[in-house]
Amino acid sequence: MTDHNHEENEFYHRMIEFVEEKKKAIIYTVGAIIVVVAGYLAYQHYILKPKQKESQEVLAKVQDYFKQDSFSLVVNGAPGFKSAVQISSEYSSTKAGNLANYYAGISYLKLGEYDNAIKYLKKFDSNGDKLVGALALACIGDAYVEKSDFKEGLKYYKQALDYNTNELTTPIHARKALNVYIELKQYEDALQLIAKLKKDENTPADFKTELDKYQGMIEAKNGKFNPDVNTK
Repeated sequence: MTDHNHEENEFYHRMIEFVEEKKKAIIYTVGAIIVVVAGYLAYQHYILKPKQKESQEVLAKVQDYFKQDSFSLVVNGAPGFKSAVQISSEYSSTKAGNLANYYAGISYLKLGEYDNAIKYLKKFDSNGDKLVGALALACIGDAYVEKSDFKEGLKYYKQALDYNTNELTTPIHARKALNVYIELKQYEDALQLIAKLKKDENTPADFKTELDKYQGMIEAKNGKFNPDVNTK
């Protein structure tokens, strides 16, 4: 037998010994993986899926009351149906539970309970829905402004503008941001926002005309004309 063959045999023997030694550990590891995967699939099928369906059914009544502007019923519930607050807690792992945060947050805002509005709107995840996501951010801004926390409110208005630019919500959120800039006497920042909005092709043309009026008013308050932001 050559040295080369001897080395190969030694290698194979060592491999067999290693596998034998580790066999139990390998079996346990594979078994553990199977148990985890099986548990996950069982959870999805037997728990989460029925919970998703159930949560959508209980949320339907909340949505009806929300459409009717019955905001107190949305957050407090009534005999026979769960409130958005309850759904948010009991079905937190579901889409309906997440959406309940939005209904609760907006309802609390309408009821003047601003801390609760902020709490639930911050828990809401828009899951990539740009329009609803921007609206939720702006409503958080509204709640802070109502609490006279203008700097924090402005932060969320700016986030709403950055999150999505469109013909429907951009003018609303921009007006709110500009009004807070004026309240804080941050005129240069307001002018920079106007310039940014004018250059954005998604800003509606009629709103750009309104921005000219804002610019004139702000420049008058600021005591000077700023040619750098006067171009459309």
